[in-house]
Amino acid sequence: MSIKLLCTIFYPYDKEANRPMISRSGRYVFRLHFNGCSRKVVIDDRLPYSKSIRTLHVVDRHNPGLLWPALLEKAYLKMHGGYDFPGSNSGTDLWALTGWIPEQIFLQRYAYILDSLRFIAKYPPK
Repeated sequence: MSIKLLCTIFYPYDKEANRPMISRSGRYVFRLHFNGCSRKVVIDDRLPYSKSIRTLHVVDRHNPGLLWPALLEKAYLKMHGGYDFPGSNSGTDLWALTGWIPEQIFLQRYAYILDSLRFIAKYPPK
């Protein structure tokens, strides 16, 4: 996620160091979009865990100690009613995080057109 985007939706955020800060109170605030407007989502720093080695929240493979992705996931799921969330798609996720309304393009329709164009390029009409 872009640092420019993260600093607009995450609190507390250290703008001088360009990174999220650890909250002393254990509370974090996110600004997400839902039902046509910005929503303030307040969460605590408690994350779900399992008695096994399996994690129950998002983890950065290259930096497993990074906390903000799991906190963002928790805020997003809280906005949608909790961890018993049936799922979403990348378009609605992007809209919730940025407020940008995505355009849906159905690739199956364009795949047929591209295949037709490739065929014509390979075997041009005489």
